[in-house]
Amino acid sequence: MLRVCGPVSHSERGTGVAPLRRDTHTVLAPGAAEDSGIPAELGSHLLPVRPTKDDGIIASFLTAMPESVDSVAVGDLAAVTVAERSYDCRQFWIRFANTEDRRGKAALLVARMYAKRGYNHAEVLRETWNTITLISHGPDGNVIGTVTIGMDSPDQGLLADGGYRDQLDQLRARGKRICEFTGFAIDPSVRSRLALARLFHIAVLYPWGMFGYTDCVIEVTPTHAGFYERLLRFERLGKARICPRVNTVGVLLHGDFSFVMERLEKVGGLMGKAVGDRSLYPYGFSKADADGILGRLKRMA
Repeated sequence: MLRVCGPVSHSERGTGVAPLRRDTHTVLAPGAAEDSGIPAELGSHLLPVRPTKDDGIIASFLTAMPESVDSVAVGDLAAVTVAERSYDCRQFWIRFANTEDRRGKAALLVARMYAKRGYNHAEVLRETWNTITLISHGPDGNVIGTVTIGMDSPDQGLLADGGYRDQLDQLRARGKRICEFTGFAIDPSVRSRLALARLFHIAVLYPWGMFGYTDCVIEVTPTHAGFYERLLRFERLGKARICPRVNTVGVLLHGDFSFVMERLEKVGGLMGKAVGDRSLYPYGFSKADADGILGRLKRMA
């Protein structure tokens, strides 16, 4: 049986946090679990945050997740059987990894996820003036998701230039401003479309809304490429080749922010109500919430 989450107590939510509605219901879109390996949530609420100058909080939201599930990593496309099970309300925060402790926790998650597959990970997270790392974590402070955004510049370039300079130069010649996502990792114990989609949404909002970047690229293994092609509608650039940074075969994927933002603005926040849309975009923030988050990012700059 499903246990629907009731209102969150004051001790759980602090001042000003809206409770999760009792009438929350399953919103799994038809076939979505089989496509992604990540179950849909029972519901979610964006929570108000009052960040201090240094805490780096960008957004906080509630979601309902299975209390006990088998492990799955981002990109794993194995079919999932959604059985009757108990669900647990959880709160997540997305923030900048703007302290040594947060950067260390992000690096640890990436190292763990890469090492279990035999990948190198020493050069995945880099700290330069044109990179920023986001993390997502729960109440215990443990990082459950991270992504690093690298923004193209004449003097720094992108890590992907090492294997795909010709393809990236073609985008640059068309006037595209490119950023890249690296170290995109989600803890395998967190099977949440919402947690994944909302970390991705803010990773797009930051370079697009703050600095006018128009496109993104990400290098992934061929086995994980289908995840991004199906659920984010990314497209391949060039052929698969060895990526020396992680010592495995990779393929470069490309996302056009004009398409990404159009989809997010149209279906973000609808979750299972976006009938027929099996992508991750319905699990992003609503347009109103995204506008508020972008305003917060600008105030934090």
